[in-house]
Amino acid sequence: DPRALEVLYRIEAWLSRASAPGADKEGPEAVLPKHLASISIGLARLQWKDSTAGRILRMIGFIAPELIPLARARDLSNLAWAFATLELRGFDSLLLAIAREAVVQIA
Repeated sequence: DPRALEVLYRIEAWLSRASAPGADKEGPEAVLPKHLASISIGLARLQWKDSTAGRILRMIGFIAPELIPLARARDLSNLAWAFATLELRGFDSLLLAIAREAVVQIA
C-alpha cells in the first residue's frame, strides 16, 4: 500500500532530522522514548523488518540507547518486545541499555 510506505518515509525523515547534531531535543519535533517504542511495536505487530521498516528500526536502535534513561517502564518493555519479536540481531547496545535502566527503575 503506497500510503503505508509514505508513512514510513515520513517517520524515517523525522527520525533523521531529530537525531541530527544540533537538533532540538525538547521541542515539538523532539524524539522521545515513547515515540520509539510506539513505532517499534507497530512494526513488530505488522512483522515489518525489511526495506524502509528495517532502516527505521536500525535508526531506532542507534537513537534509543541515549534516550533510555528518560523511558518509562512501558517504553522499555515495548522496545524489548518489538526487537525480540522481530528477532533482530546486532542491537546489543540497545538491549543492554534497556536492561540497565530496568534494574535502575526496579531498585
